[in-house]
Amino acid sequence: VERITRYDVVDDDGTLVLRARSEKAAASLRHSLYADPKLTPILRWRWRTERLIQSADLTRKNGDDYPARLYVFFDRRTEDMTLKERTLFRLGQARFGDDLPSAALCYVWDNRQPVDTLQDNVYTGFVKMIVAASGDAELGRWVAFRRDVAADYRRAFGTEPPAIIGVAVSTDTDNTGETATTWF
Repeated sequence: VERITRYDVVDDDGTLVLRARSEKAAASLRHSLYADPKLTPILRWRWRTERLIQSADLTRKNGDDYPARLYVFFDRRTEDMTLKERTLFRLGQARFGDDLPSAALCYVWDNRQPVDTLQDNVYTGFVKMIVAASGDAELGRWVAFRRDVAADYRRAFGTEPPAIIGVAVSTDTDNTGETATTWF
């Protein structure tokens, strides 16, 4: 991307939080980790944003922007993919680089789709989008979430989840050219 989202740690009423500021920009902040979703399937997080991305649209590439995203990356082996999936994955890596996830859930704050909407990312079917929050009713407030990522993975990919290998947060406005600030 031409411009990157800026991240910094700030004080929020005595609690240190991560602030993401995006002005026609995109970048995620990733943390590698290992977790067995059979033993630890529950993910909890909270985020707060001031505004929605007005021209965002989950169904269009030029609308693939969100004030808040949280990714969960899984260690899906290519040997476990169908021939078609392996081919698409290799083509995706050639286009987007080796950092293309083989399987990821991406929880978003959307402006129009209902909560729990599930669909492929418009760029790749290896990332499944799940609407965690929708609309402007909670703008400016901390919103807490609790998701069973193992159940979400089964729903999204139709198989048992492999190991979790990382998480990332993102505030993304490069496609729409808008501005957003979100705290995680």
